[in-house]
This record gives sequence, structure tokens and C-alpha cells, in this order.
Amino acid sequence: LFLLRLQGILTENRDMALFPEPDGNTVRFMEQLIRALDSDWESLAPDGLPTGDDLLEALEKRVRLGKKLLVAIDQAQQLTPEHASLLEQMVRYHSRDIRPVQVLLCGTHELAPLLDAPSYLPLGRLVIGSGEVTPMTRSEVWDYIHFHLKKNWGDHYRVSWFAWVEIFSRSQGNPGRINEILNQVAALLKVRPQKI
Repeated sequence: LFLLRLQGILTENRDMALFPEPDGNTVRFMEQLIRALDSDWESLAPDGLPTGDDLLEALEKRVRLGKKLLVAIDQAQQLTPEHASLLEQMVRYHSRDIRPVQVLLCGTHELAPLLDAPSYLPLGRLVIGSGEVTPMTRSEVWDYIHFHLKKNWGDHYRVSWFAWVEIFSRSQGNPGRINEILNQVAALLKVRPQKI
């Protein structure tokens, strides 16, 4: 919810790509990053897979357009060393004194020690700030649940007062736990069991 609100206050020369969680497949993750930089991108490789050159070309295109990109990754504690390497390359890239990409990592308390691990250290050294998000209040949980229900299932489902209290009690206002609970409910109801 924070990341979506952030998207609404970005300046005109900046876009935002929101990753609800990093894709476990490094090739797909790289393709998603390239497409975030350049929505018209098509791989020139014979196998159609993205390459490092594709990433550099997309970064350069961003510079030429004069548009910056904020890559916001939720559940960033799930980043692999390969993900971290790609993100580091994007953040370090500069051309004509322009750095076209900034990265915002959001995650659980496991994220900080992860960025201190040797294979993540190059990206961790680029971190310019950190903070802790406090758990959501009851009313924020209500808004969060309704936002996700509407986004994923339209107006087909409502949350009863009892269910809302139970979700708040079990989650203690932690968005990750709320998502787990809602995904479990979706699986039980057999309704579009996609992650939210």
C-alpha cells in the first residue's frame, strides 16, 4: 500500500516499476527489469532471452529519454544473489552524468542482514537509508484488505467484521502475514488462487 501511494507522488520525469516480490527465475526477473526500463524492448538474441547487452541498451534508452525509473521491490528479503547483481548494475549505471535508476527495497527484518552477506554486499553498499515500518493499525488493515480484494477479485467478495478482527489478530498488522492469510482463504474458496 505504501509503494502504491508512493507511485502517486512521483515527479513527471520519473516512472515507477513495482515488483510485489522478486521472480524466482533470474532470466524472467531480468526480462521484467528490462521491460520496466523499455516497454518496447524485444530481444535480439536467437533464443529470445534477455542479455546483459539488452539491459545496458535499455538503460541507455532511459538516459536518452531523460526519464528516471524507481524500481520498488517488495518482499526484497527473497532476492537471490543474481537479482542483487542485476540491481547493483542498474544502480551503478550512469551516462552523461545521469543515473537513470534508483532502487527501493522493502522487506522484513531479514533484509538488513541479507544485504550484509558477501554475495549481496555490492548492492548493500549502495543502500543510502533504511527504516522500519510499524505494523498497520486496525483501520489500515481494513483498508489494506479491501484494496487487495478489489484489486484481485473486484467487488465479488466482502470481509465481515468478524473476519477482519480475526485477520488483524492473526497478522498483528503485518502486510506479509495478511497476504498469507488472504491467499489461504482464496485457496479454500478456490477463487483465483493468485498471490496478492
